[in-house]
Amino acid sequence: MSLLISAHAIAFEINDSDLKKKGYAGEAEAGVNITTGNSHTSSGHGRLAVDFFFGHWRHNTDFEANYAKDSGEVSAERYYASYKANRDWNQTTYTYGLVTYENDRFNGLYNTVTTSLGYGRRLFHTNTQYLDTEVGPGWRYNESDDNSNEGIFRVAFDYDWKISSNASFHQTFSSEIGSNNTMSRAESSITSNIWGPLALKASITLTHQTSPAQDSEDSPPEHLDTVSAITLLYNF
Repeated sequence: MSLLISAHAIAFEINDSDLKKKGYAGEAEAGVNITTGNSHTSSGHGRLAVDFFFGHWRHNTDFEANYAKDSGEVSAERYYASYKANRDWNQTTYTYGLVTYENDRFNGLYNTVTTSLGYGRRLFHTNTQYLDTEVGPGWRYNESDDNSNEGIFRVAFDYDWKISSNASFHQTFSSEIGSNNTMSRAESSITSNIWGPLALKASITLTHQTSPAQDSEDSPPEHLDTVSAITLLYNF
């Protein structure tokens, strides 16, 4: 059976003034996938994110866990957490601070901590679309075999298009450019409202590394990882 609950595309469309009145906005995601018969696989996914204002800064916390087992062998295990603070200076520009933690032993990311400070700008904003861009320096530490520790330069963008009253398209991209390894992520998703706070989301996430850590001596590391999902969304 399969069950996934999320709300990535809904909760944080709330604007700053509404968020201040409400106090917070959040999203929760949980899922399980079990296959029996000729193959025996199971996977679990959980996520919690909360957005709130404190002082003049908008704060976001995000926690995520993924786990999969195939025929008794663990095939995926990932834990992720992030904290981000934004301060708007006018309607189009802002500054941000970002700290992330990731542990994905099947992707060569062992206790990876990344920090970044930078500048953001909303390039355009209409009733149906917006595009935000971010640039800034940072630092990345990866507890891999060689204990990679290097400065990075981060570039990112966030695009949202409200196709209709019941459907929207969302695209995010970020690249952390380093001399030893450049890590890039992109997520494309389409969301369709079902009822109230519930929606259905189809997404594909791509993660690319120029120099991924060697996970096994038997096979070379893959540069690109792809995750496709159909989820049920919920926000609070």
